[in-house]
Amino acid sequence: MNNIEKILRRALFSLITLGAVITFNFYLFRIVPGDPVSMIASPRMKPETREKIREQYGLNKPIWINLSAAREEGQLSLLLDSQFFHYLNNLAHAELGQSFRQKSEVAELIGERLYPTILLILTGELMGILFGTLLGVIAAWKARSKIDAGGQYWFLEPMFW
Repeated sequence: MNNIEKILRRALFSLITLGAVITFNFYLFRIVPGDPVSMIASPRMKPETREKIREQYGLNKPIWINLSAAREEGQLSLLLDSQFFHYLNNLAHAELGQSFRQKSEVAELIGERLYPTILLILTGELMGILFGTLLGVIAAWKARSKIDAGGQYWFLEPMFW
């Protein structure tokens, strides 16, 4: 097996994995008990208003495929007028929607938290590289000492500790 076949195989498995993760993420929020409209709407809200909210978020459409609309209208394109295909379309265009809790765009919420997250990651990585290199040099310099044994012990610890 040459390198091109390996790259193509890995790319194919990556696409399959990405598709599975996207599909799992979509259905995970559909099988959770509860109604998303109840998070937004008050209990005293009229049923007509609740239905408008459902329509606004596309929750009134079928989850997988819209077979009934395609049969009624006779258009094959209406087959894809469902929650799943709207989810894929929005995901492809980076339209992550609106947060039910904070009433703002999810992309804006991610953007606000992206800089502190990257700063935290880079600081941690830089400290890990500096201290790891320093302790590695000390452990190599003092081979078979307690420092070397301690370094080998910490190397065996899981990364999440």
